[in-house]
Amino acid sequence: MTALRRCLVSALSLLTFLQMSMVALADASASTTPGLRVTTTSYVFTLTLGTPQHMWTPAQVKMMHPKMGDVVLRGSMAGGMPMGGSQRDLEVHIDSRATGKSVVGAEPTIDVIDTSVTNPTTSKVPVDELEGVTAGASDLYYGNNVDFTPGHTYTIIVTLNGERGVLRAAAST
Repeated sequence: MTALRRCLVSALSLLTFLQMSMVALADASASTTPGLRVTTTSYVFTLTLGTPQHMWTPAQVKMMHPKMGDVVLRGSMAGGMPMGGSQRDLEVHIDSRATGKSVVGAEPTIDVIDTSVTNPTTSKVPVDELEGVTAGASDLYYGNNVDFTPGHTYTIIVTLNGERGVLRAAAST
């Protein structure tokens, strides 16, 4: 990578980081009820909606040492930026019922349905495997930054290996 390109990547990452740090503190209330979870035969799915997160590649984390955001372990980072006012960080932690440990390398699907509208449609979330840049493997989850209309309620359907968890959440205003 040329020096100019490295400089542009660094500048873009810094700009995005600054943009992320300007998210209003009121967005912290976007979290769903703690422990919102559903259990299937093999898995425990736990849902959290939080403030949108900056997504870093492993190379960016190694080069820039960020203190906030998520590192994308697998996935395309599609839908990860920009972080607008209606976006929330949709996190689904998936644990094995047998071991209680995080399921690594899974390929779940996540569908979001806005149940507050007259004709609800299903939106497929571009699912990335992520972890917090400072938390590491203890914060492994699947999801992405997703647009949610404040005040609306949603049904989130997580499917992994034929097992389906249906969760409900409200996006704060």
